[in-house]
Amino acid sequence: MAAHFSAPPLSAFFRKEEDHLVTQGLADVHSAAMFHSLYEVGEILGRGAVSMVYLCRKKSTQEVYAVKVINKALCVKKNSLRDEITVLLRVKHPHIISLEEVYESDNDLLLVMERVTGGELFDRIVRVGVYSERQAAQIVANVLQALEYLHSCNIIHRDIKPENILLASHNSADIKISDFGIAKILDPEGDDAGSRGRGRAYTSCGTDYYVAPEVLKGEGYDSKVDLWSLGVVVYIMLCGFPPFVEDETGLEAVYRKIRAGALEFPHPYWTNVSSAAKHLIRNLLNVTPHDRYSATMALEHPWIKGQSDAYNDKPLSSAIHEMRRFNQKRRFT
Repeated sequence: MAAHFSAPPLSAFFRKEEDHLVTQGLADVHSAAMFHSLYEVGEILGRGAVSMVYLCRKKSTQEVYAVKVINKALCVKKNSLRDEITVLLRVKHPHIISLEEVYESDNDLLLVMERVTGGELFDRIVRVGVYSERQAAQIVANVLQALEYLHSCNIIHRDIKPENILLASHNSADIKISDFGIAKILDPEGDDAGSRGRGRAYTSCGTDYYVAPEVLKGEGYDSKVDLWSLGVVVYIMLCGFPPFVEDETGLEAVYRKIRAGALEFPHPYWTNVSSAAKHLIRNLLNVTPHDRYSATMALEHPWIKGQSDAYNDKPLSSAIHEMRRFNQKRRFT
C-alpha cells in the first residue's frame, strides 16, 4: 500500500512555550523550523505517553523515514533522553537502528529515525512457525556483532531483550537493535575505571527476566551485563521460555535464581538442542562477570561460527509452541 504524505496538523511542533534545549551543546542538532522545509510528513505510525511517531519522506532524496515527535513538557526524564540521543548520534552499525537527524524547538524534539517495519524478533519467529538452530545462530551472531561494536565504543545497552531486537522489514532477516533509553557511555579513564581498566556503571536498571546478577547485587558492572541478557534471549529462542522463572514468591524467585545462576536445561524441552548451543548459553549465563564470555569471545564459538557439527538441524517446534505462550504472557504483564 502506498504511503500518504498529506501533512497532519503539526502545529504542536512549534508551540510558543519556553523550555530549555535538551540537546544543548550536542553537534548536528538543527532547529525544528528547518524540518518542514526538508521533509513531508505522512500518517501516524504509533503513539506513546510523551510522543507520536509519523511517517516522513525527505524531499531531496525521496527516502522514507520515521520521525518521533517528543513533547518535552511531558518528558520527565530529559537527561535520559539526552543520553539516548548522544549514544545514537555516536554509533553507526548495520545491526543498530539508525538516528538520521535531530531537530528541536522550544517544546518538541524531533528524531528522524531509520524506518524499521519487520516487528519484534519473537513475533516473527512465532508468525513464521518454523526455524532451526542454524537460523537462531545467525540471528544471535548479528546481535553479537552489534554488541561487539557498542562495547568497543565503551557503550553498554543495558536493556537487551526480545522487544528491542527488531527486523528491518517483513521479508528480511536483518536484525536491528533498538531502544537506547538506558544505554550508558562508560569512561574508561575516569574515577569509575575498574581493575582491568574498564569503566563501570552502578545504576540498577534493566528488565526483570534479563537483568544480570551483578546488577541485582548492587555491584559495579560493565559491558558483560549485555552478554548475560543476550544469554537469556538465546535460551528463550531455543526452548520458548526464560531460564529463571517465578514461583509462589513471584519475581523475587526470579531474582534469587539469577543471583545464584541456577541454570537448568529441563527435559523434554532441551532434548533435541545441541550440546554446543547449551555450552554457549552456559558461558553467557556465567554468574561471574570475569568468566562470562565477551561479545568477541562469543563470536568465536563453534555454534555462532556455523561449524556443521555444532547444530541439531531439527525444527524447534516445541520452542515455537512455548514461545507463543511466553509472548502472550509478556504482552499482559
